[in-house]
Amino acid sequence: MTNQISPSLISALTTLGLTTYEARVYAALVLFDQAGARDLVEYLQISKPSIYESLQRLQESGLIIRKFTRPAVFAPVHPKIALNILLESHTQAVATAGEELEQLLKKKRPDDADEAVWSVYGSAMIEHKIRDMIAGADHQIECLMGERYIPLFLQARISCPAVSFTIISSDPILETSIKEKFRTHHAMIRVLTLPGPEYLPHPPHQNPDIDQYIDTENILDLVVDNRESLSIPPIRTDKISGLHSANSVIIMMTRDRITGLSRHLEQCQIHISSREQ
Repeated sequence: MTNQISPSLISALTTLGLTTYEARVYAALVLFDQAGARDLVEYLQISKPSIYESLQRLQESGLIIRKFTRPAVFAPVHPKIALNILLESHTQAVATAGEELEQLLKKKRPDDADEAVWSVYGSAMIEHKIRDMIAGADHQIECLMGERYIPLFLQARISCPAVSFTIISSDPILETSIKEKFRTHHAMIRVLTLPGPEYLPHPPHQNPDIDQYIDTENILDLVVDNRESLSIPPIRTDKISGLHSANSVIIMMTRDRITGLSRHLEQCQIHISSREQ
C-alpha cells in the first residue's frame, strides 16, 4: 500500500508535541483503524524497537488503546479527542512555563548585558518588543509615538497605574478614545499635530533635504518604569528598526527627547492657533 500520510500532517502533529515516529504511528493507526506492530513496521518502514517505543508513549499519552489479543493490536482514539489531549497538554505546558519564567525574571541577576544597546529589526519584532515592555510595566509608561503604534497600546492589558502619551496625529477624535481606554489610570494624554516639515525641531531650511527622509508616523520613544527604553527614529522606510536598552544614560536621553519634542509640538500648536486667529 502506498504511504498515504502527508508530510503536512506529520509536521502539524510534531508541532503539537509528538515525535516524528509517534506522529507517523498514530496517523497510520487512524488510516488502518487498528493494527499490530508488525503491520506498522511493514507500512511505515520503521524499525521494530522504534515502533514499540512509539506505541508505548502514545498509549501512555492516551492517544491509542491496546487490545489484549495475541499478538497485541492497537487502535487510535478519535482524532478530535487526540487533538484535545495534545492541546490541553500544550496549554498546561504554557501555563507552567509562564509561571516559572516569571519567577526567573524576578531572580534575574543584573550584568553587563543590562547596560548594552540592542538593535530590534522589522515590524514584527518591534511590535513584540513594545507588547513585552508595556505588559511588564509595574509603575509608569512614558511614550511619544506616531499614530501607527496606537493599536498596540489599545489592545494591550496595561496594569501599571500611570501612563503619559504624546501622540503625533491629525485625528481629532483619537484623544477622546485613548482617554476612554485609560480612564482608570493616572493618565496624561496629548494628541498633537505636526502640520509640515517646517515645524520640525531641525527645520528644512537648515537641512534642505531632510523632509524627504522624515516620516513622523514611524517615530517612537518609549520608557517603562525608568528601567528600559525603546527608540525608533522617524525615518521614511518600510522596514523600521529601533534601539532597546536598560542603560540609565540612554533612558535619561530618551525621556529628555520625549519631554523636549512634546513641548516643541505644543508650542507649534499654540503658534498655529495664534496665526489662524
